[in-house]
Amino acid sequence: MTNQSGQEIKKVYRHQPLTFDHYGIQCSIKENGKITLTTGVKVDKDGVEDWDEITIPASLVFKLVTAIQMTRKIEHVPVTEVKPDDEVV
Repeated sequence: MTNQSGQEIKKVYRHQPLTFDHYGIQCSIKENGKITLTTGVKVDKDGVEDWDEITIPASLVFKLVTAIQMTRKIEHVPVTEVKPDDEVV
């Protein structure tokens, strides 16, 4: 696909960044659509963060799907501006 000036363009999803809490699990949606889930962070005696594996409830999955759909929009951007972590349609 090309724009009016003949430049090749791609369709990418962009998301409005969003952060929310769901039963103690912090959820963050980044502009590129990546999702970060965190819960309490343990810090050992040396000050190093230790992350635990978490189990999420199905209700959070449905909430995330809804949030992703609500924050997503399609943008047409020149190929030179597509970032490696962009979600290309």
